[in-house]
Amino acid sequence: MPSGRYQHCICTMVWAAMAIAVSAQAPPPTGLPGLGAPQFGSETLPPLPPIPTIPPSGTGGAPVPPPAFGGPVPLPPWLEAKPKPVWTSLGPDGALWFQSDVGIVAPAVGQQLQNTVYLGANPFTVIVPQAPLDWAAMPGITLGYNIPENGGSFLMRYQLLASQGVSPFVVDGVNTSVTSRLNTNIIDIGYMTNNLIQMPRYDVRGGFGARYSGIYFDSVAGGDNGFFRKIANNYSGAGPTARLDILCQISLVPGLSISGSSEIGVLIGNLDQTFAAGQTIGGSVVNGQTEVNRSVTTYDLRADIGLAYRPPSAEFFQVYAGYTFEQFFNVGGISPSSANLLYQGALLSFRFDY
Repeated sequence: MPSGRYQHCICTMVWAAMAIAVSAQAPPPTGLPGLGAPQFGSETLPPLPPIPTIPPSGTGGAPVPPPAFGGPVPLPPWLEAKPKPVWTSLGPDGALWFQSDVGIVAPAVGQQLQNTVYLGANPFTVIVPQAPLDWAAMPGITLGYNIPENGGSFLMRYQLLASQGVSPFVVDGVNTSVTSRLNTNIIDIGYMTNNLIQMPRYDVRGGFGARYSGIYFDSVAGGDNGFFRKIANNYSGAGPTARLDILCQISLVPGLSISGSSEIGVLIGNLDQTFAAGQTIGGSVVNGQTEVNRSVTTYDLRADIGLAYRPPSAEFFQVYAGYTFEQFFNVGGISPSSANLLYQGALLSFRFDY
């Protein structure tokens, strides 16, 4: 039957075409050398080749290591965080600090004290010149407390200055030896801020507080035959103070800085003045005395400048050496009298942060 023969021929041709197609397929992939055939669905990519290190051109030095991927991106110089000066974090928060001062100063009293004293029925105007005072040591002690969270610090300070001098003078036509004395006691209680500006190498701090000042000075002129003249001035007052400290680090010497400070105070207190005289009148020695008392306002100005050194390996310690100046205005201001006091000289201090 022709139809059955055609069907057989068609089936034979289909099977032959399938066999040829299978035999013509490409062989299965064998993968990269050394990696084996890939497992579809869990392929492992080959590692990246190492990045070569390129030495700096013209230097011949050690090769520059490749950059570390995933690290922080460096900021341009104008956006980089500036390192904080060492002194912005001196002493741990909540710690005590102690400072000891010693000054070698030359005090001077500019006084024009005068008043009337009666010797019997005779009035005498008592005026005693001021003998130059000797150079003297001026010790001081400061105790401070650093407030936590960089809140500044509290401090208490005591300073003492005492001196005297002896010089010959002619008083009321009589050759005399004048002895002048000075004694001062100063107590400060105050608060100092932390660094107020963010500038490299600079530290600026402000402060305010209260001060007590006790200032006493006198001059006594003694001569023959019971002759003497005496003036004495005793001031005691208290009031507010304001202070500014500036420190600039010297970049050439780590730990070395230029330090300066200024302080001003307005004090209100009590002033006592005593005037006494004695001499021979009519063959006998006659003495007399006058006292005056007033409430007065005085002004105090102080300035220091010098060098401060804080060793980088021992930041808890600081030494300072420089020049100091202080003047007290109107410490003898009872009309017609007036008086001012000043001292100046060298100051050396040591500070310890605990």
